[in-house]
Amino acid sequence: LFRSVSMLVSCELNEEKWHGVRNQVAKFGMASVELIVQAARNREDLNLLVDMDYLKLEEAAALEKLPMPWERPIICWAWILRICMSAMDYAKTPAPRTAMVIKECLVAKEGMTTMNMYLDTQLPFGYVHLMTLLVNLQNMVMTLKAGILFAQAYALGNTFLMVQQCISCLLIVLLYQ
Repeated sequence: LFRSVSMLVSCELNEEKWHGVRNQVAKFGMASVELIVQAARNREDLNLLVDMDYLKLEEAAALEKLPMPWERPIICWAWILRICMSAMDYAKTPAPRTAMVIKECLVAKEGMTTMNMYLDTQLPFGYVHLMTLLVNLQNMVMTLKAGILFAQAYALGNTFLMVQQCISCLLIVLLYQ
């Protein structure tokens, strides 16, 4: 996504007077990548970004005020969006091209949010979905089996088996669910 935004900005704002804008977008993009890595590793070092000339001291101070490390790369993308929108509005860029930049920035934000969610979840979502499917299938099979045995017991007049199937079906299904 960073590549896409850089490409869109470079194609649309290709004159020499927009060099500073393109450069700042690149710096914020690289800062967001480093901030994602820092957040994933639970390591905070904004001075590193200042030393690498990705952020100014004021920008690092603004990011340091955020309580959650995962908010920091998202803020960098908000800054990228603000810079791009201001420059493209000033350059009178057509709305569809501006909308492409907005879309890419929003997709980047969603991607970072998804990474945070996956890293903060105790179990992988694939495993959770598989377990949910297996439990629901087991409950359906248990209910079907109990229903068949209940119907047979009803035809034979076996009250004990009917009560047993009702109780086992309720207990097992509720425990698994």
